[in-house]
Amino acid sequence: MPEPAEQGPNPAHERYAWRARFISRLNRFKNLLTSKWWIPLITIVVGLGVEGILWRLEKPLYLSAGRMIMGIKIAVTEASVYSEELSNFLGTQQALMQSTTVQGRAHNRVTAAKPDLPPQHVTLKVLIIPKTTIFVLQATGEDREYTQAFLDALMVEFVNYKNEMRARTSGQTLQGLTEEVIRIEKDLNAAEAELAAFRGTNSVVLS
Repeated sequence: MPEPAEQGPNPAHERYAWRARFISRLNRFKNLLTSKWWIPLITIVVGLGVEGILWRLEKPLYLSAGRMIMGIKIAVTEASVYSEELSNFLGTQQALMQSTTVQGRAHNRVTAAKPDLPPQHVTLKVLIIPKTTIFVLQATGEDREYTQAFLDALMVEFVNYKNEMRARTSGQTLQGLTEEVIRIEKDLNAAEAELAAFRGTNSVVLS
């Protein structure tokens, strides 16, 4: 007696079942939204209200921007070495501009020049224009006048600090050279004294 053939899933039946489930869920969502319509409305109103309050309470920020260009002289022959040295130079200058030492001196300069301005927190950002030695400095703060004065003072103090570093380096080099000259002079005097003593105790005939 032949066995009945096995039947697989009916695609049409599955599509119908899926459509029925989707319509059922959509109807439940409509019913829920109709009966609880005030919940999303209140949520939207509260969110907009909080956003409006925060916007009114938030203090405006002022942006002051400036540019500085750096001169650089590097005695190298290979282009790859020059590129590496230039990258190191620019990175060092960028870090120096953003250092706490230079920023602290800038704040002190503003306080000394404009004591009527209360100290303010200023956020500093230093960017480098690609393939140049031009730095773009951006200062952001809550007080317009203080922010601008801080950026001006920072650029001045950066130059002053670099000059001081250069002077210290030159002074250390000069001191080292002076000490070396003094040492050589002592050695020369000692050698001349030994030569004089030798001549005094020995007969030297020069032809």
